[in-house]
Amino acid sequence: MAIRKIFSICFFVFFVNLQSQEIYPDSVVYFDPQGEININGLETINNFKYLKERDVVTLNALDLDQSQKITDLKVIYYPGLEYIGFTDGSIMVKYDSSFDFNNYAMQNQLQVVKVFSDLNFVVLKTTNISELKSIIRELKGQIGVLSAKIDFIDPNYIPN
Repeated sequence: MAIRKIFSICFFVFFVNLQSQEIYPDSVVYFDPQGEININGLETINNFKYLKERDVVTLNALDLDQSQKITDLKVIYYPGLEYIGFTDGSIMVKYDSSFDFNNYAMQNQLQVVKVFSDLNFVVLKTTNISELKSIIRELKGQIGVLSAKIDFIDPNYIPN
């Protein structure tokens, strides 16, 4: 019984922390595969360098070439996991046949990025990163939406 209680508490803490991610809409993420950007204040995960908050002094100090580019990604931080991820504002939505994602996207200024109709799965995207969490809450309340989650990049995995 005590083990079950401990497991339940740990799961609850993990779930709450997973749901309480922090999104930094003013963050800046660079792709630097050559590792040539060496400016104090930038944090690094594999080929990505980032600032959680836009720092004009640091940004002005950067002289980027073709191999170093600023991305449209924003930083997501999961406090309970001490995990950093990146998002471009994409949302993964699992739905049933009663949800008209095209109409919903048009009414809510969302872009339909990719549709997997045989799986009843769609990827929507917002340009308003600061509203991403509220958009997901709104989506989850729609009839026919089974799940809605932030689509994010795990910078710990480097693609081949």
